[in-house]
Amino acid sequence: MVDRRLPNTDEARQLRAMAAVVPEQLEQFIAQSNSEAQRCARRKKWSKAHRFAMDVVVGRRILIEVDKARPFELAVALGAFAAYAMRDGLTFDAGSAADEVVELCERLMPWDLREARQLADDFRACGLCVQATAITQRVIGAYRVLAEENPDHEPDLAAMLDQLVWDHYRTESWSLAREPAAECVELCRRIAAATPAYRPQLARALTSLSMGLSSCKDPSAAQFGEESVALYRTLVAEDPKHVPAFAEALTQRSRCDSDRGRWADSIEATREAIELLDAAPRTQSTLTLLAELTLWHSGTLRDTGDIPGALAIGKRSYRLHWQAVAADRTEVIALAGAMLSMSATWARAGRRRKAIRLGKKSIRIYRRAAVDDPHYEDELIFATKHLRYLILDTRR
Repeated sequence: MVDRRLPNTDEARQLRAMAAVVPEQLEQFIAQSNSEAQRCARRKKWSKAHRFAMDVVVGRRILIEVDKARPFELAVALGAFAAYAMRDGLTFDAGSAADEVVELCERLMPWDLREARQLADDFRACGLCVQATAITQRVIGAYRVLAEENPDHEPDLAAMLDQLVWDHYRTESWSLAREPAAECVELCRRIAAATPAYRPQLARALTSLSMGLSSCKDPSAAQFGEESVALYRTLVAEDPKHVPAFAEALTQRSRCDSDRGRWADSIEATREAIELLDAAPRTQSTLTLLAELTLWHSGTLRDTGDIPGALAIGKRSYRLHWQAVAADRTEVIALAGAMLSMSATWARAGRRRKAIRLGKKSIRIYRRAAVDDPHYEDELIFATKHLRYLILDTRR
């Protein structure tokens, strides 16, 4: 745990004496410890990295004690410690340090907002989503003040609102995402009206709002989804780099159509999105998106009773997910989802033994993931229930 009191060890007393007489030497010690922490982190030696980061935290506390450092520098040091500790499995220590960073953000705003945004990104990357969201909310508050004084800060405010929306989506807090999503769309409309180059951000905001509304079963989601698709059609005609975002917008429209029972329109929108990505240059991001879209398409065909079509598209999605994992191991969770979906499709086709094999594979992946991140326990429970149903049905 990160003790906010300064340690009373011989080493700490030496550091205090150093800070009082020659603070530059303590700064040098901090720089060396920080460098070692980063070197260990690059080698994924998280235990050593977080210990060196702890030295940096203690050093920053002592410098603040003798008025030789800013609290902001302590926040950055605590942020690094939290990220390393989280990856070392010390979730309580990481959470404690991250909470202190949030408190510092509360007291120090507005400070260097770019650094604050980076801290939120670091927390997001290592799974400290609650603290990342809290920092993002405080950054938004600072940008609101700045935007009132100078409209040039409105794009920054819109970007942070969009980030807050996606933070809420990651934690499945759909109802909390609605208000910032609507505010983001309103702000982006105003900016895009004055600056047409901002239209891509407006299209993204419209897609985000549609996602949030559809997750809350709000019928107005379709309206914003249609607007997003129409705007992306114009943008893609001007510049093909918007194709992946256009494909995501089409997928969201497909979800809205399926929610309303318009299965033919839903299938057609997904097919168009897949065709667009097939024609686009293949990158890791387009490969991942194509794997997700084919998985969604397979599930839609299965739900409409087209089992042969669902199997054909599902097999392709399965291959694409394996390709994505070969390039990026973090995609293994998405692969487990593809296995589970393909298992359900094989079960509908009457091939229960194949369905059981895939179900077991998905459970093994989710079980390993749940050890590091309890967030995946829900997926593990769902996959286990699915497998139990398949086994019981096979024995009948």
